[in-house]
Amino acid sequence: MPSAHREPGALLARHLQRVTTVAFDITDALVLILDRTGRIIRFNPTCERLSGRQEAEVQGQFLWPLVLDPVEAARAEALFRQIAPGVPPGTSETTWRTPQGDVRFIRWMASCLHDETGAIELVVCTGIDVTEERRARQALEDSETLFRTLFQHSADGVVLIDPHDPAVPWRIVRCNPAFARMNGYEPQDLIGQSIDLLHDDDLMARRGAHFLNWIRNHPDGAYGRGTHRHRGGHLLHVASSSSVVTVGGQELILGMDRDVTAAREQEAALRGANEHLAYLAQHDEWTGLLSRNAWLTRLSDMRRRPGCHVVLFLDLDGFKQVNDSYGHAVGDDLLQEVARRLRDTVRPTDAVGRLGGDEFVVAITVSGEAAVSGMTAHLDRVVSAPYRLSGLDVRVGVSIGAAVVCDEDLDVEAALERADHEMYRVKREKSD
Repeated sequence: MPSAHREPGALLARHLQRVTTVAFDITDALVLILDRTGRIIRFNPTCERLSGRQEAEVQGQFLWPLVLDPVEAARAEALFRQIAPGVPPGTSETTWRTPQGDVRFIRWMASCLHDETGAIELVVCTGIDVTEERRARQALEDSETLFRTLFQHSADGVVLIDPHDPAVPWRIVRCNPAFARMNGYEPQDLIGQSIDLLHDDDLMARRGAHFLNWIRNHPDGAYGRGTHRHRGGHLLHVASSSSVVTVGGQELILGMDRDVTAAREQEAALRGANEHLAYLAQHDEWTGLLSRNAWLTRLSDMRRRPGCHVVLFLDLDGFKQVNDSYGHAVGDDLLQEVARRLRDTVRPTDAVGRLGGDEFVVAITVSGEAAVSGMTAHLDRVVSAPYRLSGLDVRVGVSIGAAVVCDEDLDVEAALERADHEMYRVKREKSD
């Protein structure tokens, strides 16, 4: 079926999955998914290249002993254990051993996927190799000669500021070409000006004393993020490292700035990809309904509430004929429409899932067994009503098997199996 005739939601869902897969496979960042114990579930190609191990080889293993020395492994495991619901994991750095024996420094960002109770089920980790950045920072500290060379030729913006000038707050004493170029100026346009020229207000004139004390209290470097207003008018997101230095007996501030505007956009894209991967772990990618395991978990949660619940196992009648007559594209659209009707029919507290193919499951809280037949008949009418797909009138039937769970009568797997058997009994009766 031409894409122009497809429902926008279906087209978007298909392309989002492709984009996520491509991002996972080609990104230079390390992306991996761990279960709550720290065992590896997914391990992207960048992780494979940097570790020399294939995803299939490491799945189910603990991450840390594979790529860290024992001291780093213990530290990383301790940080992982501190992750808790409601507490943002933040960022951390660890080393990573390559197959050649090199040690790389990786900056990690993590996001968590929670179950219905709020407990953490999956941790999605994204790592960026910051080895070169660390080496550049260390090299800057080696000697004054090296400092002067890096000042002039560094790809990062470097600026020397006098925070004590009473006439020009935080006066720029010197800056390298990269700093001037990053902000849209020539070096001579900035020297002698207040750093507030790059701010939207007189930030340093108002709070310069506060920032000076903050930098003094971080002798190894004060790190932060802020914004600069480019000469052209647009906003830059800047990552900064500031230190107190003494030049000719005068206290100055040495700042190293990096334009991270593009990096922030990449981080946002990776964060979105991580969230989408976490979503796909619990949902059917085509219909958006709960996957089998997620649906069983939801039913388990529902059973903790008092009362009865009915498990309905639905199998479409005539779905194969739809595929054979109209093509798989129409069949796919039909599955999405069935999923939409089921979602719209039940309450938000109920649960709808897709097991695969043309099989769906619904868990509904009911007042008692007497309500089951009415609910089954209602869903039969909803699903069997005609469909208008791609200009075609499409009809299917449905066979529904029911199993009632009251209190501790059945576990969730047994309830699903009973409903499955009942569905096949109904289907056989239709064919007799």
